[in-house]
Amino acid sequence: MAIYDAQGFHGETLLMVPITAPAILDTEAVALEAKVTWMCCGTACSPASGVPFSLTLPVGLKAEIDEETEELFKKYRAKVAQTSDAWSASVAKSGTGFTLKWVKQQGAPIKEVTDVGEVRFFTEDGQIDSSAKQSVAVDSGGTLILDLAGSDYGPENPSSLPGILYASKGWGAPGPPFYIRVNPRY
Repeated sequence: MAIYDAQGFHGETLLMVPITAPAILDTEAVALEAKVTWMCCGTACSPASGVPFSLTLPVGLKAEIDEETEELFKKYRAKVAQTSDAWSASVAKSGTGFTLKWVKQQGAPIKEVTDVGEVRFFTEDGQIDSSAKQSVAVDSGGTLILDLAGSDYGPENPSSLPGILYASKGWGAPGPPFYIRVNPRY
């Protein structure tokens, strides 16, 4: 939020939520309803809480693509973090924090870890303190090492550290992907 490092989104964002319809739906339309909450920050933060949202969708025998939004969904599906076989992650608890190691797999046709730009880890389950500085270094063997401060709000007995690794210049050769999903076990 304004003066704090926090996890969030910048610019235009599409948050996709998978929804599975029942096998039998005896109606012409279905209304999806929710109360949504968000925090929008720039130089100041503006919260919104419990804002009613609804969307009515037609029911049919087959899926029909909405041409007006098809390109928008394609654009954002391409940005969703995926796992990568070209890299491997490991994690160890260290005091009140964690040490995350990120290694390029031998022979992978991707850039060196020293060429990926700024790196940041985004926790998926609250184990990492998002407002604490993340120390990033590369050892002599080319392993990227992140020292991460633990949070007081993570799960009690986690068996892994799920999250997203971001590289400002991308992990690929060149460019995308910029975000890679990791979940190393302890």
